[in-house]
Amino acid sequence: MKIFKNIKNNKMKRGIALLFVIMLSSILLVIALSISNIATKEAVFSVSARNASDAFYAADTGAECALGNDSSGNSAFNENHTGVVCLGTNEISFANPSATEWEFTLSEMGSSSSSCALIRVTKEQDDINPDSIHTTIISTGYNRTGSNGCGSPSNSIVERELQVDYTTPNPAP
Repeated sequence: MKIFKNIKNNKMKRGIALLFVIMLSSILLVIALSISNIATKEAVFSVSARNASDAFYAADTGAECALGNDSSGNSAFNENHTGVVCLGTNEISFANPSATEWEFTLSEMGSSSSSCALIRVTKEQDDINPDSIHTTIISTGYNRTGSNGCGSPSNSIVERELQVDYTTPNPAP
């Protein structure tokens, strides 16, 4: 009988050791999965921050380009000009220019040279002071060019927009 009792005790001890090993490995697995989850979220956040930065950089560069080309006495936004010069490139042509609105696109900017900006410049007579011109620059930056070009809709494209408004005296004819 004593032999059966020893066998029973040994089986009981092995069962407790097995239970302890299973519990310990389960705890280690939960810790490993938690660390993996945190690392994945940080990687996604890092990419998101870079994309937002690229989009803002493109929008800011577009606004600065428009401001530089609208310097006093030498505005590129009139009927005599067909485009602007930005970032040391050749002239960038206007898309559908009119007497009061001009649009152009800057591309190949940002950390991976795939960011772009759509810039729209509008000039109108100021409502408050008829002797002045009110200028609105809307620069929309994107972190990358989509399949249909800059500003094409996609779930993974980040967009940032800057608007600049100012009024200048109307130049003499």
